[in-house]
Amino acid sequence: MPSDQAPVAMTQKSAFARYLPITLIVIGAIAAIIVARDYLSFEALAANYEGLQTWQTQNQILSVVVFCAVYILAVAFSVPGAIWLTLIGGFLFGTVAGTALVVASATAGALLIFLARASRRPVRCAQR
Repeated sequence: MPSDQAPVAMTQKSAFARYLPITLIVIGAIAAIIVARDYLSFEALAANYEGLQTWQTQNQILSVVVFCAVYILAVAFSVPGAIWLTLIGGFLFGTVAGTALVVASATAGALLIFLARASRRPVRCAQR
């Protein structure tokens, strides 16, 4: 009889593990929309442009890392407002470097969302 209980426990645990990534994505998207909606606009970009440009000039490596991390999370959480982040990348890093950073970050964010979706695939499909 104990062997009958073990598969049920494993099924419940694997179901939790399968739905955890998508649950985190939904929670992250809702939180980002609530928190960032006032900061992702043309008015906010225009008001903070000089400060952002100064900070980027003083902290070049850190600004690239922060920008890429924010963009990756925005794509992974499907936050509406990636257009503003794309514009910020172009303003801060120039056309060529900004495009390269945006494309690389968008690809990494899409990879994260793909991996989260792939983790929900039932085990029996993975065994085929």
